[in-house]
Amino acid sequence: MWLRVACGALALVCADFVQPAVTLGQARALTPVGSIPGPAQRIEVDGRTLYVAADRTLRSYDMTDPTAPRPSATFTFPERISVFAVSGSRVYAMTEFFGLRVLDLSNAASPTLRGALALKGGVIAVKVLDAKTILTANMVAGVQVLDVSEPAKPALLTNHFTDGYVQDVFPSRPLVYVADDPTGLHVLDLSKPGSPAEVSITELDIPPPPGGVGLVDFPSPRLVLVERPGTTPTRVAAVLDRTGARLLFYDVSNPSAPARLSGVNVPRRSETLKAQGARVYVAGAEGLHVVDAADPQKPVAAGTHKTAQPALDLAVTGSHVFVATGSGGVVILRDTP
Repeated sequence: MWLRVACGALALVCADFVQPAVTLGQARALTPVGSIPGPAQRIEVDGRTLYVAADRTLRSYDMTDPTAPRPSATFTFPERISVFAVSGSRVYAMTEFFGLRVLDLSNAASPTLRGALALKGGVIAVKVLDAKTILTANMVAGVQVLDVSEPAKPALLTNHFTDGYVQDVFPSRPLVYVADDPTGLHVLDLSKPGSPAEVSITELDIPPPPGGVGLVDFPSPRLVLVERPGTTPTRVAAVLDRTGARLLFYDVSNPSAPARLSGVNVPRRSETLKAQGARVYVAGAEGLHVVDAADPQKPVAAGTHKTAQPALDLAVTGSHVFVATGSGGVVILRDTP
């Protein structure tokens, strides 16, 4: 089915099966173990450091002990932070009405802006490809490949335009996976110099909203790819249909021909998602909802945690889940059997 341009509501994520698969429906506890005062709109975790963005300010915390987060750095950008990515001591922040800002946090006591690059259009996702390159999802300019090898002089290398509005990107060399509204899931090949080459485009099974197509907010998808050595399928993606409140699973083992596997209901007004092991974490107005995808052909609901404020973003590492709830701050949960 053809997805709609302005009211398609999708998000993609792949479950990370680095650890052994979890038994279907295995009982797990989402236990609050700590918190960070607000505001908190976007969050990322890298190693033992949690990064929290709200408006123009970025804060970082040492999470060696998740029950007692320790503030480590604070920096205020010239513009509001829309999305950001972290690689080592560098933060690549996409700021509204400007573009890329490169922040150096190697000295937490004195964060320093190293470089900037003005970008047109609306960047709604940024991902690190390698130490020298980042990718952006720009609704107007498509997929952008940026050279950040010299932090003081970031540069645009190339753009790849889709027939719709790019929503998210995830690199898995030599491939790049792209969520686009309305055309669906694109797989690009970065192995050759110049613009990426299209490998495939897959229309996603997301019906129009009740009452027909109308102008609504664009989706805010998250796309993650993962390898599952020794299993079938070896690579699984989950697609969040926000309008229909469905989480759809696709086999993307063959990048030339992704195939639908299954679907499961999720709460209304679900907004974004992440994955750890066989578990997919969905954040939204009702808090945190967990889906067990150990068998992606038979996914099952596997836990919930109601937050006092709507969940805006989340990050997962090890057995801990961090949930950004706007004025309610960050809720820190332990997810254990």
